[in-house]
Amino acid sequence: MLCVLSIIFFISQNFSYAGLDDCEHIFDASKNNVVDLQLEIEKEAYDLKALLDPKHSLAVSHPLMVMNAAQRILSLIYFGGMKEVAYPLSPDGKVRMYPVFSQGSRLTDGRLIIGQLAEIDELMEVIKTNGYKLPLLLGPHGTGKSEILEILALLAKNLTTLHPDFYMYDFGWQNLSTIPALQAELLKIGDHENVRMCPMHDSPFTLLPKDVQEGVLTQAQERVLALSGQSPAPVREPCVQCQYIRGKVLQHYATEKLGKLKPEDREILKRLKGLARFQTLSSEDQTLLSKLQKKGELSSEEILEALNRHTVVRRMVIDSSRGSAPIVDAQPQDTDWNGLIAAPHGLMRDILGPSHPLAWHFNGKFLGGNGNVIFLDEVLQNADDFRKFLLRTLQARTLDQGGMPKTPFDAVMIAASNTATRDKIVQDPNNVPQLDRMWEIMFNYSVIPHEIAKLMVHFVKLKGVTVWQQKLSRSLAKEEASDGAVSEVPTEGVAQHAVELANLEQLFPMVEPGKALQGPDGRYKYWAEKEGRRIHVSPHTILFMADVAAASRIVTDVKAAERQLSDTQPHAILRSMLFRDLVTRLKVYQGLDRPLDSELEELKELRIKLKEGDQGISSRDVEKWLDLALSQATRSENHFCLTPQIAIRVFRDLLNRGTIKAPNLKTRLQWEKYMQVVGRSFLVPDIQTDINVALSRDTGLVDATYEEILYEMMALNDDPSATRYTNRRTNQKRAINAKRLDVIRNIYLSLKGRPLAIQQIALQHLRSWDVTTKPEEIVQDPGLKESIVKYLSDKTMEVVSLPDLVQFSDTQEGTDQTRQAWTSFQKVMIDQLGYCPTCLKHAMDFAMEAASKQGQAAPPHKH
Repeated sequence: MLCVLSIIFFISQNFSYAGLDDCEHIFDASKNNVVDLQLEIEKEAYDLKALLDPKHSLAVSHPLMVMNAAQRILSLIYFGGMKEVAYPLSPDGKVRMYPVFSQGSRLTDGRLIIGQLAEIDELMEVIKTNGYKLPLLLGPHGTGKSEILEILALLAKNLTTLHPDFYMYDFGWQNLSTIPALQAELLKIGDHENVRMCPMHDSPFTLLPKDVQEGVLTQAQERVLALSGQSPAPVREPCVQCQYIRGKVLQHYATEKLGKLKPEDREILKRLKGLARFQTLSSEDQTLLSKLQKKGELSSEEILEALNRHTVVRRMVIDSSRGSAPIVDAQPQDTDWNGLIAAPHGLMRDILGPSHPLAWHFNGKFLGGNGNVIFLDEVLQNADDFRKFLLRTLQARTLDQGGMPKTPFDAVMIAASNTATRDKIVQDPNNVPQLDRMWEIMFNYSVIPHEIAKLMVHFVKLKGVTVWQQKLSRSLAKEEASDGAVSEVPTEGVAQHAVELANLEQLFPMVEPGKALQGPDGRYKYWAEKEGRRIHVSPHTILFMADVAAASRIVTDVKAAERQLSDTQPHAILRSMLFRDLVTRLKVYQGLDRPLDSELEELKELRIKLKEGDQGISSRDVEKWLDLALSQATRSENHFCLTPQIAIRVFRDLLNRGTIKAPNLKTRLQWEKYMQVVGRSFLVPDIQTDINVALSRDTGLVDATYEEILYEMMALNDDPSATRYTNRRTNQKRAINAKRLDVIRNIYLSLKGRPLAIQQIALQHLRSWDVTTKPEEIVQDPGLKESIVKYLSDKTMEVVSLPDLVQFSDTQEGTDQTRQAWTSFQKVMIDQLGYCPTCLKHAMDFAMEAASKQGQAAPPHKH
């Protein structure tokens, strides 16, 4: 036995807590198939004394044994790690992200929740407190509420099966036929010969004497703290049935021991114990009592020895298919308490009485959550008596229903409901006290475009669409001539990356706080393979669709906000463009702009009050939009490329046919308007920026120019009259290109409507800059980068214009300069920015049309 324990403990020490990267090692380390693993688990058995082995205590090797339910769940989640990531909705710009929920792995069969980062973090805080408020996840369907439990159930099953640190154990009773006081009772229910497992799967730790428990907790303290972040706080007593059996077993052995005392000593012992209840004994009597107790009562060692004869410690797995981690749906008005909690045993109830522990079958669905987690779906649709039962159970940490004997009960309970049901029941004042004992966490539709775009790609993958990706090539950064003219950039010979199956975490990575949110645009070219046909997805199309969905969910209604705010609450946010203007808000949600922390704090409170994300285009309708747009892209005239133009046509068609469900005509027209606003404010500038980048000849040149200008700004920040700067990579001194910097300043003012803040940008980079940071990895100021791109593009357009390139692409006729510019332009757009020939043509037409509407279209150069 100890040999087996030693091996298990050794394996446990070789696991690390690096996060989800460890998952593959766990699965690879297990060479057995599922059947073999199950047989191995079922055969694993120990004595109760195994918990006390000084070198290889079962409780130290497998510390979930001495944790409460909340600590067990925390330790499972923490195994996947935790890190802070950028989050534009947070006042401090960051949020804690838990990979087991948000990134998917083999541990959770690839299941994940996209978005809801702050909401999951809030749920974790509620679990950590292990308090007396029921966490209630509120929001529409399809926002990840039920996925929480599905992920927890898979995580628990895999870790309690494969990772020794998370092995779970319960216990059973054996050899009870030798206990006369139990033999007759158990004989009546046919359970006197077999091993009788604890019906609530309590830890064997609950059987130990109190002083022995303290010793075990001292041994396991460090391990529990390392896994759960908390000191061990386990349940100390077993279920009421096991308490009864334990008492009868110990009573049997205590009677045996007491029987060995002389009759006169037994009488003295009885008398002194009676006196001790009402008065302080003399020192002489106290000494005599202690002496007789030692002779006639069981010591902790003897209790342990007695229990060891009649118990067996068995391995168990948290498996929802076997009743653990149950999902309890809304109950009918006439709640089936027998099936849910415990059913009376007819014969034993008649013989022993209705309150006797053995007069009940403890086999209800609810009991499967003891020691782990229970998910209560649509909890607010339950009858009042069931909701009261849930809150009473959470408060008392016991089960007590329908006359059954009260028994300890410890589970993490997570409830869910939709907002409409909550708003309905809150109208009844009698329900308000119940809601006050629930911790409401809003699981609404995401308003962060990058999350919506990621969810869209995830949805189509779930529907059997294969998504492919190819990392875009970047040429080596080239230098400018000293006069500011752009040097010729060779674009041949740039290495192409392999096409591979798409990875959501690469296409939409979780970035560190302070960095801009990222999608695939400008980083990856990607395709969707539907019905055997590979469809290229044009840059910015998915994010454009996500922007439209986000716009439909954002609340900018000032009157509605005023109704939510009392006279004592600040109204400054209502006067801010951050609240009133859709485009301003979207820029913040995209991570493009960063308002004051105080503004974001006020906005956060108002968003919750207004239930932002509870309405708008649903996730399922966004999925339909993308699915049908991909189908349209397969038509021959669309050349298997999903462009923004196709997305726009499909959106209008779905709105007109009612496939995208708007609550009324006014809202439908509003969504159509939002699409136009998003196209004008984001899609057109994004495409124009790509064209400018391609006209600037090379993405690497943009990064290199940005770094040069950054050095210049740092030097000017130190000394406004500086004429030279130091390259921090090479320590070489170079002249500041004042002419170029002045032009970029003017471009920035024209684009952003405010002066270029040299000092602010310089200081920002000084705090985060490192000599090991590559030029393309620098966290770039979006406005400055956009100005540099425009500057480099203008340099090219002094020689050749966009209409020249459009004309050449149509006719293949033009000057050598035009042909050379077209070759370079096309290669950058395709190889470095992710376009294909089809969407490249659409992008140029789109930009020309937008420029024409704005009266900015330039005629072709005359040569």
